[in-house]
Amino acid sequence: MRGLALSLILVAVAGDVVAQGLGAAADREKKRREALRAQEWQEFRGPAGDFKVSFPYPPMRKREAIPGAPTMMDTFVAVKNERSFVVRVGELPRASLDQETRAKMLGGVRETLLRESRGQIERERPLRIGAHEWNEIRIRTKPEGDIEMLLLGRVCIVPERIFLLLSAAKASDPDTATTEKFFASFEILR
Repeated sequence: MRGLALSLILVAVAGDVVAQGLGAAADREKKRREALRAQEWQEFRGPAGDFKVSFPYPPMRKREAIPGAPTMMDTFVAVKNERSFVVRVGELPRASLDQETRAKMLGGVRETLLRESRGQIERERPLRIGAHEWNEIRIRTKPEGDIEMLLLGRVCIVPERIFLLLSAAKASDPDTATTEKFFASFEILR
């Protein structure tokens, strides 16, 4: 009986130590995220030297297959003030980019965005930014629970590259200046 009581005390103490360790880790992670949020936006250059953009802090990077995209893509992501900022870049074969091929790629990207976001297109329009033609798409969605989200995407297809810029925020957050700051900072370098 005494051994059982001692075991229960040890388990309780160990549980407190583990809980304190987890609490401290959660506090450290919270402070790290707050420090990242407080940083000024900074320029980021793609590893291949093909683009530059401003992120709120150095983005996380992963290489992934994007359904509907014709290639593996490098994805760069940063989140600040409940807004996400994403740049996806994929290499394309040296084949010619005629209008039909471009339209097919844009359609694939559009369908993937709609399917993954489970949303509806609010607006879609072509844009000319500098020397490049872009396609902009605005999607309203409810990906989690009842939180309505707005996803703004821009796609540009140039010889040997496809660029996809995304910004997502709560639909109730009218701060479009931050999204524009992100998009305006993007530049294709080659």
